[in-house]
Amino acid sequence: MEAPFQWCLILSQSGEEEACAFLNRLFSNESFREDFSFSASVVEIGNSYAEFEKVVEKGRTSLDVALQSGAGHIEYVKDFKKKNLVHIKVSILEENDILRNVIQTSLEDLKIDGFQLEIRTFQDGYDFLNSNWYLSSHPHVMIMNDILPRKNGLEVLHTVRHLPNNKKFIVFMMTQRNSEEDMVYAYESGVDQYLVKPFSLRLFEAQIKRVFERFWS
Repeated sequence: MEAPFQWCLILSQSGEEEACAFLNRLFSNESFREDFSFSASVVEIGNSYAEFEKVVEKGRTSLDVALQSGAGHIEYVKDFKKKNLVHIKVSILEENDILRNVIQTSLEDLKIDGFQLEIRTFQDGYDFLNSNWYLSSHPHVMIMNDILPRKNGLEVLHTVRHLPNNKKFIVFMMTQRNSEEDMVYAYESGVDQYLVKPFSLRLFEAQIKRVFERFWS
């Protein structure tokens, strides 16, 4: 920066915790401590609409507070942490009306900040593949039975895994088959999670939440 001994460090793909750990290592470095004492402010940017000039301005103001508080003090700016809302498509492919509705209700009741779910249900794979629902660029979670009318789950899986942007799909395969051979074949075909019926709804919800965390990384 233009002021003597002031620096602006941009830590790409890092948050407050990573920045704090980095600064504490810097503060504890004996070769630096012989000549300098440090204070700092940390601004985490979680969205695409934060203006760089305002980020720097807030950072400067926060740094002044840190300097007044003494060497080694870190101030945190919270103004820009709010993340963009992530739109995620969810497809439920299940012939059984009761199970399909239970899964849909469970997903609708999940409380996950930062995400907006667009849920659509299908009774068979043929309707799904003819819907154009899966052709957008949105992240897409698929929960589907392996046995479906007309087009089964493995046929649907084969189709989406051969799309150019197939990495956007996270596929949960529901099945009553629990042999090692069946599981290995499903994973080798591109399944991300294998759910043997009957499965725990709480465990399923925990797995779904973990998947959503991956969309931030």
